[in-house]
This record gives sequence, structure tokens and C-alpha cells, in this order.
Amino acid sequence: MRKVTAAITGLVLLSFILSIYFYPQVPDQMATHWDSQGEVNGYMSKFWGTFFMPLLITGLVILFLVIPKIDPRKENIEMFRKHYEGFRLVLIIFLVLVHLHIPVSYTHL
Repeated sequence: MRKVTAAITGLVLLSFILSIYFYPQVPDQMATHWDSQGEVNGYMSKFWGTFFMPLLITGLVILFLVIPKIDPRKENIEMFRKHYEGFRLVLIIFLVLVHLHIPVSYTHL
């Protein structure tokens, strides 16, 4: 369990480092939504476009730490703790990979 927590902490730090690294390279307005014809119809500021995912990931990490503490049936989580920890890790890895795709796609335009 400590290895998973250490890996997740490293991934959270990596997501913030990626945002800081790519921040100067992305445009002031980043496209965030496209309609059914592929036309952009939603934008975010540079800050939110680069730091939204790391903040979301951080919030999810905190939520996943709190859930076992507030669960009225704590023994149920303990029965599948290994799977719970694995799910946390896989979800955070996925979100960091999605986050990596966002600034990289803007810097290669």
C-alpha cells in the first residue's frame, strides 16, 4: 500500500511539473470543446488549460484517501483493499497520460 501511495504522489508531482514545463509553450486560449462538426465552441484560459488536470487529480487523490475513513462499513473496503489501491493507481496513471496529451498536442501545432 505504501508503494501505491508513493507512486501516486510521484504521479501528482509529475503532472504539476508537466504543467509548469509546458505553460510558456501553450496559447493564451486553449480549445476545450468541439461541436459535432468538429468546430471549436469552448475555450479555457492558459492557466486552467494547463493546471485543471493536476488539480483534478489532486482532488481525486484526496477523495480516495478520505473514502475509507468516512465509509460506515470500513471492513468492506478492507476486504478488497488491494483492488481499491490498484484502481486508484490505474485511474491516476490514466489521468496523467490524458494530461500529458493536452499540452503536447498544443506544442506540436
